Amino acid sequence: MVEYWSADCWSWIGGILDYWIDGYNISRLAFHVPRIITPSLQYSINPHSNEHVYAPNDLLLQSHMNSMNPPNDALLRVRNLCVHVQSSSQSVFSVQDVFFDIHPAETVALVGESGSGKTLTALALLGLLPNAAHQTAGEILFKGKQLPSARLRGRHVAMIFQNPSAALNPVIRVGHQIEDVIRTHLRLSAKQAKGETLNLLKLAGLIDGGWVYRAYPHQLSGGMAQRVMIAMALSCKPDLIIADEPTTALDVITQNQILAQIRALQAEHGFALLLISHDMNVVARLADTIVVMRAGRMVESGPAQQLLHDPQHTYTRTLLNATTGIPNLASPLAHV
Repeated sequence: MVEYWSADCWSWIGGILDYWIDGYNISRLAFHVPRIITPSLQYSINPHSNEHVYAPNDLLLQSHMNSMNPPNDALLRVRNLCVHVQSSSQSVFSVQDVFFDIHPAETVALVGESGSGKTLTALALLGLLPNAAHQTAGEILFKGKQLPSARLRGRHVAMIFQNPSAALNPVIRVGHQIEDVIRTHLRLSAKQAKGETLNLLKLAGLIDGGWVYRAYPHQLSGGMAQRVMIAMALSCKPDLIIADEPTTALDVITQNQILAQIRALQAEHGFALLLISHDMNVVARLADTIVVMRAGRMVESGPAQQLLHDPQHTYTRTLLNATTGIPNLASPLAHV
């Protein structure tokens, strides 16, 4: 009771400060101090609930607190990212106040149902939002540089798209498409680029790399096309790879092979990975940190093993209940 009384007390003090002081962030800080210093208040100050949905004020506070901390070794820092999508009649938030860090060689998973804002978040990082969508707020820093930047795309940050058949140009041979990426960013000769392309195809698990090099995308199976996308993503030895549902359209056997390939390549080359998925089985195999999204907002985040085995939010527990192969992670729930 003392902890919750303390939270109310700080809220009352925050209200007074908000009234007398124009710097409203002070009142927000006052309200949140008990949550910061008291472990039992990490997720909520409501004694009847252990849930906590990140509200805009929480995210703003977190951003302000992080900005006051000494610089860390984060490869990618995202703070208060907001994306609006303009419909014919109105502009709506599709992503609101999202924040996370990715460190070198770390795998961070954005998890949530379809429409939760995962892919829009990833596209915003590289400046690849569709015409109707616009980043309206937030900061994206990669090695201290502002994103999005065409100079970072491909060379330092690469993406494995959800549908490789749509991402590959249907009228250009596969090998030439990979060569084009290499020559654009690394400025190798045609002979050097071809040799590097054949090596990448082999590295991605394509045994007959010579045939794949000459093939058109429609001649490849789904698994082969996804391996081509992995080879293309690795072509410039990026520091960060964004993988958007890399195994969604694949059968279980091919899915396991692709996941094993990604994990092996990450161990060998040391790149960081931002994994976007709704499949908690995939996430459990690869992720070090998990960020759960629903309706464009973060609802929970934390170390993967902690979140998988001790989820704090109802929505996270429901996602886990819908997943097979991860036993004893959460108790049954009627609804979210």
